[in-house]
Formats: sequence, structure tokens, C-alpha cells
Amino acid sequence: MTKPNTHQTPEAPNTPSAPLPPAALRFIVSRGVSSLGTTLTTFGLNVWVFRETGSYAWFAWLAILAALPSLLFAPFAGVLADRWNKKSLLLSCDVASMLAISLALLCLGAGKLNLAVVALVTLVLALASELRWSALSAAISLVVPRAHLGRMNSLQQSFRGISVMLGPVLGAVGLDYFGLGPLLALDVLSYLIGIVGLLGVTIAAAPAGAAPAYTSFWHELSFGFRWVFARAGLRRLLLFFMAINIGVAVFSVTFAPYVLSFASSHVLGTSLGLQGAGGVAAGMLLARWRMPVSDQNAIVWGALAFGLCMVGWGLWRAPWMLGGAACALGVLTTVIMASSQTVWQMHVPPAIQGKVFAVRTVLSFGLTPLAILSSVPLAGTVFGALLERSGMLAALWGQGAGAAMGLMVSALGLGVSLCALALLAAGGLRLGADSGADAASPAAPEPQPASRLAAK
Repeated sequence: MTKPNTHQTPEAPNTPSAPLPPAALRFIVSRGVSSLGTTLTTFGLNVWVFRETGSYAWFAWLAILAALPSLLFAPFAGVLADRWNKKSLLLSCDVASMLAISLALLCLGAGKLNLAVVALVTLVLALASELRWSALSAAISLVVPRAHLGRMNSLQQSFRGISVMLGPVLGAVGLDYFGLGPLLALDVLSYLIGIVGLLGVTIAAAPAGAAPAYTSFWHELSFGFRWVFARAGLRRLLLFFMAINIGVAVFSVTFAPYVLSFASSHVLGTSLGLQGAGGVAAGMLLARWRMPVSDQNAIVWGALAFGLCMVGWGLWRAPWMLGGAACALGVLTTVIMASSQTVWQMHVPPAIQGKVFAVRTVLSFGLTPLAILSSVPLAGTVFGALLERSGMLAALWGQGAGAAMGLMVSALGLGVSLCALALLAAGGLRLGADSGADAASPAAPEPQPASRLAAK
């Protein structure tokens, strides 16, 4: 009788059921720590600006300052991400961000913190974030096998959710009991921890010869646009995000002033914390989920549900209802973002991902500054006037500046859902499996999990 084999065969590293590479996990954790500190700073500065000015318009102008330079810088950031060592770029971004936060901390201590300083810090953080995102997105596709990209992106979104969840809660408590200074100091410390963690990993370059030849800098700079527009499925995906991000951008920038218009900073912190908790739960579940998932359907159906949640968010005032909507929005954000990132990483060769992902930023968020800028007169003039003239709308949304912002968010949420329904009626995204493979930009060889990113 043959003795049964009691030893299990190790799972192949490129199969969906295999564990995620440990070095890649450490890399994502170090990035998550630094993002937590940034969330603290963003929450603290947002509340500081609102307390100093009491004006939604300042929120809008600062949001434009963060969005517009990033859009203009994105193509250059994509070229840098493809040309330069990604670890060096990530370290440079962290150092620049840490110095900007340190400047705000010094000005606060000297009693010189003002809107100009906040605007400068916002600008530096936005530019560093854009370059960091281009380098990080391309690095992940190099270090993680294709079979694990969806799970790794979900895990990354889960850490983002932790930042969104803990940042506002710690920020609300810390701001009331300790002030803005300790929040800024914690952000500096978080960047130091992130830098130390990043120094402990090695990120290899893309395989030699995988990138196409460029005849000039302009040819390289515009390559991503030509590459994307030659592919109908990716073009549809970009145009879809460009449309829905009009509403999502206004929702994001009105989140804090809308809640603060009728509730305390504790309610704002709790709502943001529950949004992060939803993101964490969804990310952890998707990271452990080892069954195939249709990323294309997750994007479109997730956007449909997100729009409906925006409609409810603009209507509700009770803290428990806001908390439930915020949690649902966190879940949907993780699903949509992780699915979108996986689609792009699966369809774009690693050697050109920096430039192509920069095109994502420019086109997906191209209308964001205009949408945010238009939201100021829309909230005060159009939607405020509608509430004054329509008793039915006033009965549902109320009166005042906060109610006008709520009606605007609900209307834009309805538009997001209609965009998703229109795309479903047209047959969906219809992304072909071979979108990323062609002679002009050959796909890089499948990376091994331990060779692309390994602990020093």
C-alpha cells in the first residue's frame, strides 16, 4: 500500500490563492503610516480655515489650488516616474512634504500662520502627492504578480481607509484638547517613519528595453495621451471618470463645510472616521477575497450606488444617518478605486505606466477645478434661490447655506448615477483583455514577487 502524501505542495506565487509578498506588504504599510499623518494635517487645516473665515469659498479656492497645479504637473510627473528611480522619487516627495508641514508648524508657533502659508503648504503637498502617486502606482505593478494586483490594490485602499478613519477622529480630539500644533508635529513624525520604512526596501527598475523609443521630450510627454486614445475601452473609462468626478469633486470639497454648517467638529470627525472604517472593511475583505472579481462591473455599479449615497448625504442632517451614508461611501470608494487601479495596471505595460497614469490624472480630474470653482456661485445663487422659491425643496433640504450645499450635492449625486446608468445601457466599459499588449509598447515580463521589491 502506498503511503499517502501528507505534505502539501506550496502554492505557486503567481496564483490568486498564494500569499501576498511580505516585502510588498511592508512597503504598503510604510506608505500608510505617512498618509495617516497627512490626514491629520488636512483635517486640522480645514477646521482652522473654517474657524478663521467661516467661508465655504475659501475651501473651494484651496481645493482648486491643490487640484489645478497637480493637473498641469501630472504629465511631467509621469515622465519622471518612468525615467527615474522610483524609490528616490518617493523619498523626495516625503522629504518635501515633511518640510512643508514643518513650515506650517513653525509659522503657527510664531503666530504667523495665515491663509497664504496654508495655500503654500497645500500647493507643495499637492505637487508631491501627484509625483508620489505616479511613482507608487508604477512601482506596485512591478513588485506584485498580476494575479495579486486586485488584492494588493484593495489592501492599499484599506490603509487609505485607516487614514481616513483614524485621522479625523484623532484630529477632532487633538484639535479641541491640544490644538493644531501637535497635529502638525505628528504629521512630521509620520513622514519620518515613512521615510525610514522606505529606506528598508529596494525597488528595482522596469526591465531594460521594455519602453518604446522617443524622438523628443515632447514625443515622450505626449506619448501617454496617444497610447490611451488609441484604445476604445480605456478611453471610455477615462471619459466616464471625467464625468462622474465633476460631482464627486464637489462632494469632497463640501464635505467639511456642509457638516460644520449644522453640526460640531466631533460629528465631522465621526463621519470621516466611519467613511474610513467602511474603506478599511471593504479593503480587507477584498484583499482576502481569492475569487475572480469583475473589476469593470465593480466600477460602474459602484459609481451608480455612490451617486445614490450622495443624494441621501445632501438630504440628511441626523448624525446617525450621516454616519451610515459616510460608511457606505467609504466602502464604495474602496471598491471603485481598487478596481480602477487594477484595470489600468493589468492593461498598461509597466515601462510606460508613469506616463499613462499621468493621463488618467489629467483627463479624469480635468474638469475638477472648474467644477469646484462653479460650485461657489451654484451653492449660493442657484441652489440657494431654488430653496427660497420652492417650498417643497425647502421642506426636504431646509434653508440656509448648509441646505444649499446639501441640495447641490444631491443634484450632482443624481447626475453621477445617471452617468452610470447611461454607460450600462450602452453596453458597459467593454475593456478587451489585450488592451495593453501591442508592438508599440510591449508588455514587460511577469515580475517575480521577491525580486522586484525585497527587504535590504
